[in-house]
Amino acid sequence: MIVEVSRTKDQLRFVAGAYIGGEDVGKGTIEFKYLMTSSAVPVANDALFIVTDGGASTDRVYLYRAGTTGYVNALVTAAGATQASIADSSSALDGEIHTAVVKYATNNTSFKVDSTVVGTDTVCTIPDDLDRMEIGNYGLAYQPNGLISALKIYKKPV
Repeated sequence: MIVEVSRTKDQLRFVAGAYIGGEDVGKGTIEFKYLMTSSAVPVANDALFIVTDGGASTDRVYLYRAGTTGYVNALVTAAGATQASIADSSSALDGEIHTAVVKYATNNTSFKVDSTVVGTDTVCTIPDDLDRMEIGNYGLAYQPNGLISALKIYKKPV
């Protein structure tokens, strides 16, 4: 008799004692590589990377694959309102390794995929007190079927 065994996906979460990087700088750069295939089963807003204020959806910098489209989006919310929402128009479900870079600062947020600027937002507020980051999940849910690697985080837009 063969019994199938499964387990919950790994859930990587970091909670800082104060702020990520030791101070509340209100700006930064998040860069990483991701790989997803067309056989991946998309769910609503697969989380690739997110930094938040205590896990709050009202204060966050969020990179995610939107629904079943395969498009990767960058979203910044602060004080309960969307400040920047930038969407790629190319599907990530192509089996290729892609590099995502989001740079955020007050009135200057940009999102690049594979060195191509997807979009910018020059009128935005950045959340303060960013003290939590999650990679490959959001609130221990929204886990993508794919790989995330080469994560780099800077305390300033680079």
